[in-house]
Amino acid sequence: MSGDFAAMFRDTPQAQELMRYLISADAQRAWGEKTAENSTHPFFANRDVRLDAQGDDGVGRKIAKTLQDSTSLCLDASDAMPTRMRVAFQRAALAYLSDTGKPPDGLLRSLERIRQSLRDTPDQPWLSTVCG
Repeated sequence: MSGDFAAMFRDTPQAQELMRYLISADAQRAWGEKTAENSTHPFFANRDVRLDAQGDDGVGRKIAKTLQDSTSLCLDASDAMPTRMRVAFQRAALAYLSDTGKPPDGLLRSLERIRQSLRDTPDQPWLSTVCG
């Protein structure tokens, strides 16, 4: 499961209108309807997007219902990491999973070195929370 984010870099009426559209049920329904045949439909926490947007996928409907019924949604910790740290973390996770017989100590040391190098780096912010 992953999430898509939209960011507004200039506060203009046009940018505000686009953001309002992207969070609307109409936009999310349109996105779901444009999903290719035999592909997984996107999930939305927006309660105004009907569960039948998942088509005949019973598991997809259960996932969509869980998202819509939740009072809080949380991402995983890597979503709060600066880009450089997140990429290193994802690569380390894949490296560990491809050779689970090998202790993760070297991977963890490498990740810690990267984390230390990113401390106090204003252009590489760490998000303070992954829940909202």
